[in-house]
Amino acid sequence: MARPGDGKPRSNSRRTTVRLTKRITEEQMRRFEIRAEIAGFETAQDYLSALILGEADDRIRRKDAITLLGHLGRIGSNLNQVARAINSGRVAVLGPVEQRVLEELREAVEGIGRAIRGSLG
Repeated sequence: MARPGDGKPRSNSRRTTVRLTKRITEEQMRRFEIRAEIAGFETAQDYLSALILGEADDRIRRKDAITLLGHLGRIGSNLNQVARAINSGRVAVLGPVEQRVLEELREAVEGIGRAIRGSLG
């Protein structure tokens, strides 16, 4: 058992001395819990703590970035399928304008993916 002055580290819960309270209706609590779930937090308490400490926005942005990467991956896969169909001759030959558009789309998807991965660290 830890005793005062024994030099053992204490938990943060013992160091916190200020309590923050706010009464809300059951409906407000239900909506808050839904927002916490949408934001990717396991509990409303975790979400509240992150909001108070200023960490909620970072976590939400990270979740959104990961979702965007998934969508970009699917778009990139579709672009590759189109390019494969064109290159194999299954699709009528595209003009230079269409080919340029496809190339620009591929480059844009790759660039956005790099930017998102860079922001995730």
